[in-house]
Amino acid sequence: MLNRAWLNSLPWQQLGIKGLGLLFAIFAAQPIIFLFLRWAKVPLQSLTATEKAVGRTIGYIERFLAFSFVLDGADNAITMLITAKGVYRLHELGVGERVREVSEAGGTTSPRKDSADDKTYYIMIGTFTSITHAILIAFVTRCVAGLF
Repeated sequence: MLNRAWLNSLPWQQLGIKGLGLLFAIFAAQPIIFLFLRWAKVPLQSLTATEKAVGRTIGYIERFLAFSFVLDGADNAITMLITAKGVYRLHELGVGERVREVSEAGGTTSPRKDSADDKTYYIMIGTFTSITHAILIAFVTRCVAGLF
């Protein structure tokens, strides 16, 4: 017969609360993000299905990390997460192209509106809504689990 005393020593209630919080933080954010994108009138038609799928996957990962950081008490690590995503996606935001256009135009250029701007809004609104959702759910989870 196996000794299962170690099973009884685990904090099952806290593990369950943390698990439910994690699932809610990761998967329940999608409709909220789309509501914010619709409210901001970001046209999602300019994005391909692949770009939407990649954005969704990255969102799952960033929400997992943000939730984990807050739950662990490493709130400052979220700044690293936002910075890393910003640096990694800098080329997608067209920053290099805009700087080149401004320097070639003698320091000024007319503002333009195109699909790159739509993608920038999509990335920024999606990222901030996603991370904010994960942070709020993590704080609620910490309160409910008695971790404060």
